[in-house]
Amino acid sequence: MKNKRLYDILFALAALFILTGAVLNLSYPQYAPYIYSVGVVFLVISRINSMYKGNDFRLKRLQNMQFIATLLYIPVAYFMFVQNKLWVAILTAAAVMELVTSFRAPSKK
Repeated sequence: MKNKRLYDILFALAALFILTGAVLNLSYPQYAPYIYSVGVVFLVISRINSMYKGNDFRLKRLQNMQFIATLLYIPVAYFMFVQNKLWVAILTAAAVMELVTSFRAPSKK
């Protein structure tokens, strides 16, 4: 139970860093990729350690979709570093995947 609390806090920090990095890219593009990347690392650690281990096929599929969305955040960080605007499109796709899984998964749990 204590580990779950730790990963929930890590997830909240990750979300804060990711959001801050994405917004700061508008005014401080030289610092934003670093803040965003720290958030992505926290998010990947949090997601790996809180994977669903049950037998429900639907929850496993949603968890896989969520993990794919998490992996999409990595190229976003790269494109932020190289100052390519493609990061916006990839981040939007990842956010839509996260949104779909967040609405579908809690109803099953």
